Parts: sequence; C-alpha cells; structure tokens
Amino acid sequence: MTKVDGLLDRDLVVARWAIYAAFAFNGFAWGTFVPRLPDIKHTFVLSNSQLGVTMLAASLGILSALKPGGYLCARYGSRRILLCATVYMSIAVMLLGVLASYSYFVFTLLLLGIATALQDISMNTHAATIEQAAGRSLMNGFHARFSVGALVGGGCGALFTQFKVSLLMQMVIVGVVGLATLPWFRKVLLPAEADRHEPEPENSSERQRPNIFYILGLLGFLAAVCEGSAADWGAILLRDTWHTSPFVSSLPFILFSATMVIFRFSGDWVTDRFDREWVIRTGGLTSGIGLLVGVLIGGPVGICLGFAMLGVGISVAIPSVFSAASHIARTRFAGQISPAAATAIIGGVSYSGFLVGPPLLGYVADAITLRWAMLLPATFAIVLGLSARIVKNN
Repeated sequence: MTKVDGLLDRDLVVARWAIYAAFAFNGFAWGTFVPRLPDIKHTFVLSNSQLGVTMLAASLGILSALKPGGYLCARYGSRRILLCATVYMSIAVMLLGVLASYSYFVFTLLLLGIATALQDISMNTHAATIEQAAGRSLMNGFHARFSVGALVGGGCGALFTQFKVSLLMQMVIVGVVGLATLPWFRKVLLPAEADRHEPEPENSSERQRPNIFYILGLLGFLAAVCEGSAADWGAILLRDTWHTSPFVSSLPFILFSATMVIFRFSGDWVTDRFDREWVIRTGGLTSGIGLLVGVLIGGPVGICLGFAMLGVGISVAIPSVFSAASHIARTRFAGQISPAAATAIIGGVSYSGFLVGPPLLGYVADAITLRWAMLLPATFAIVLGLSARIVKNN
C-alpha cells in the first residue's frame, strides 16, 4: 500500500516541482530532436515508410521497458527508478548525437526509448502519489510541463538546425541539462516508501483485473498515434511538400506543443469542474475536426492550424487516462495491483500507438502522399472523442 498520509504539505510542494522538472526534461529531450528528423531522413536517404520503420526502434525500446519499469517502481519505489532513469536518459541523448552510422542511429534510438519508458513510468507513478496525497486533480499539470519542455525543446532544436549547430553539440547540451537536475531530485523527491508495494498475488482475480486497464489504454493508444503524427511528421510534411525553411518546417510541432501547454495547464480545472468523459469527448472531436480542416486547407498556414487544433484536445487525453488508472488501482483493486503496475499497463497499450503510428503513417504517405495520410490521425482523434464513454463506464 502507498504511504502518503504522513507527508507534510511542504514535502508535497517541493516534490511536485521536482516532478514538474522531470516531465519538462523528458519533453525537452524529445522536442530538441524532432526538428532534426528531416535532416536525418535526407542524410540516410530514407523514404517516408523507411523513416517510419526506423522510428520503430524508439517505440520498441519504450514498450520493452514499460513492464519492467512498473515492477521496479513497485518494488523499490519510484524515487530510485526516476533518479537512475534520468542519468540513463541523459547519457542516451548524448550517444544519439554522435550519429556514426544508420545502424548506430537505430541502436541509440532503442536505448533512448528504454530510458524514456523508465523515466515516464517512474515520474507518472510519483506524480500519481503526489496527486493522491493532495486530494485533487494534478495530472494534467504534470503533463503540461512535458509539453512546456517539448515546446522549448522544439524551438531550441529549430534554432540549432537553422544555424547549423551540430547534432552532437545539441544533444550534449540536452544531456548536461538532465544531469544537472540530479542533486535537486535527490534532495526533494518523496521517500521510496511513499509508493513502494509488496509483490502482487498470483490468483484468478489478479489475472482478470487488467482488462479494465487495457480498455482504458485504447483511448491512450488513439491519442498516442495523434501525438506521434505531430512529433514525427509535421516538420517533414512542410519541408518535403511545400519546401519551407528548417525553422518554418518546425512550426507545426511548436504550435502543437504550444496548444498542448495551454490546455494542459487548464486541464485539471476543467476536469474538476466537469468530468473526464466530457473532457475527452470534447477534446477528441475538436482535435479531429481541426486537423481535418487544416489538411483540407493545405499549405504551411493550413497545416500549422491543423496541428495547433490537434494539440487542443489531445492535450488532456493521456493525462486523464493515467489519472483514471491510478484511481481505479487504489480503489477497485486495492491490494491486488499497484498504481505503478496499472500505469505500466496503460503505458504499454497507449504507447504502442507510438510503435504502430510511424510505420503506418509512413506506408500510407508513400501510397497517397504525406498530406492526405494526416487524415488518419484526424480520424483517430474523432474516434477518441466518440469513445469517451469508456472512462465513465470504468
């Protein structure tokens, strides 16, 4: 069982700011890398489908580490795993910057995916513990900091690309930023005992209960495909289709991240005022219809508008699913499954969208052009909105 009753308010406040920083660094690391994708595509002479398959390496790394990450957080506490994962991710991004060969690039993407998953599970588990102790919705605020990091990282990556700063120098800077957070994290994170759990029992009830979390994870899956389309394809779409400059081609991801930031900061207030079902339904339909209209308009203006609208609704989907999973684990399945394990299940199903999305959109793009392939995430967002009742049922 989690032990949050004895925590002081000031402990929760400083721990919350540390987890804000962890989410921000995670987003910053990936955000700085996204504007480099068009250059990497051209360096290795890859088609859209080949780039999509290449990006599978990161997704495979994420998926391979989610279940072990949940187990480790439950056994040792999310504090220890988060500290280790931050070191690992800082080193992984530096190695990615070397870009020695195509095989090396794929291998470092795999390493970065593993590091991302370990940090993701541990910081979400720590965030859920803080949210439980605070007794109010906080998860959207945590994920908002990821979007802030991605927004700042996207802007920095665009400037580095525009001014031809080497990828190695860029990634060394990112790694140093991550390592610099460690002394503070060690000082202010909640003790390991706050969310450490005993091993879970092996019985029939234990084997049946994950069905709820897999169903919830399907919503996260749809959101992940939509989010990945902005991260992986926005810059390539403008660069290859409308031949924009490196900075302009980064704008779809930057605007997507900006609207994610705005609406994630307001997401907790909206969720408390209405409910998760309403938030996911309204957000999914807004995102899907907005991206659809942007694709139909076309050009840099239309695409930027579409991705900005995509960020509006997708912003609250994954945080809402993680928060719901943690709540269900602590109430309906108390003593049977830890919040960390529930988070790992949700993460596994949700983040498989990052695994399926890149090659799927790549192959569709090669068949009907990348512009019209963007109708696929628009459709997924609409389906997400129409499926929001799953949250209420659970």
